[in-house]
Amino acid sequence: MYKIEHSLASGRIIVLLLYDEFYAWCDRNRFILNKNKTVVINFGIQKLLPIDISLHSDFELSPSVKLLGTYFDANLSYDIHIEYVCKQMNKAYFALLQLKSVLDERSILSAYYALAYSHMAYNIICWGNAVEMRRVLIAQKRIMRLIYNLLPTESCRPVFREKRILTLPSVYILKCVTFVSKNRHCFRTCSYYHSYSTRHGSLLSIPKHRTTYFKRSPYYNSIVLFNALPSNIRDIPGYSKFKAQVKKLLLDNVFYSVSEYLDFTNSTRL
Repeated sequence: MYKIEHSLASGRIIVLLLYDEFYAWCDRNRFILNKNKTVVINFGIQKLLPIDISLHSDFELSPSVKLLGTYFDANLSYDIHIEYVCKQMNKAYFALLQLKSVLDERSILSAYYALAYSHMAYNIICWGNAVEMRRVLIAQKRIMRLIYNLLPTESCRPVFREKRILTLPSVYILKCVTFVSKNRHCFRTCSYYHSYSTRHGSLLSIPKHRTTYFKRSPYYNSIVLFNALPSNIRDIPGYSKFKAQVKKLLLDNVFYSVSEYLDFTNSTRL
């Protein structure tokens, strides 16, 4: 118990030192730290013990924060952000309900992309693999049923395919693999670690990790989704052509989950 208390005390000291250092840096560079918009979050996988961190009574320990339009919570579960996106999708639904009677299909789709798609696609590379993500997909399908007059029992898959509209999981997959394509210099292939040719030498190497928590990270999932692409698409050098081919794959095959995409790409290799 003494070791735990000593560790917590050391952690508080480190946080206080970092705060003083950052505050001094802002002062030297003529920046003013906005204390009203600054919060402290104790990020971590598990919270075994409560941690009381007090920074000169200026800030309080917060369970979440909104940064650049995305809500981050202490466990990085993104439940709060998904709740926010669902509310925006519901607002978009009722707005489209009012507009549907006065707009044609092209205009109503433009409204969909402005009112709904903009929220569900924003920073999805961070939260698109969260457990609660399916709630946003349900909200998206609800909007599709409204726009194209589908009954609750009718499937939306034919509409997504015919109208060339990406499902939420497909948007997530597209964002992840294009992130890799844009930043290939940040990733290493399996052949980098061998002086001889290997069967999977062209695939991206996954960093060693010890926790399942790492598998939820955008970096890990981007590699997995990119490696799952057919080789004729994965090896396309140009970004624009690569993105177009990936998007065609996702539009032709309407995926309702990442696992559907992985099962499909694995089956095409057999």
